Amino acid sequence: MKKILIVSIVLIILVIGSIKLFSTKTISVNNLRVSEYTVNNEIIKLKVFCIDSSTVIKDYSYEYKNDSLYLVLKGNSFSSNKKGIDTISIKNTFKKLDNVYLFDGKNTEKIWDQSKK
Repeated sequence: MKKILIVSIVLIILVIGSIKLFSTKTISVNNLRVSEYTVNNEIIKLKVFCIDSSTVIKDYSYEYKNDSLYLVLKGNSFSSNKKGIDTISIKNTFKKLDNVYLFDGKNTEKIWDQSKK
């Protein structure tokens, strides 16, 4: 009986650890860099990478608010292949765009400003 309990606990720990390894999470703006960008009336295109070499960018989302675009990048530290997203392209359908930010839920980093166009 005691052996079954120990094996069950070990299996639960392994399952939880596996879920954490394979699940995507929001990447901190402190770990992201933009090497190139294009912002015009047609497209917003960013070449991005994570400075933490173990993290692979797997997904992104964005929100348009107050004439600004906030990009949230998600990734994980374990991937069977190290291929992820390195270029983000968004059709510019926004009426007015003043700023583009990276956002991680707490922090923002401005990566483009209309006044510096």
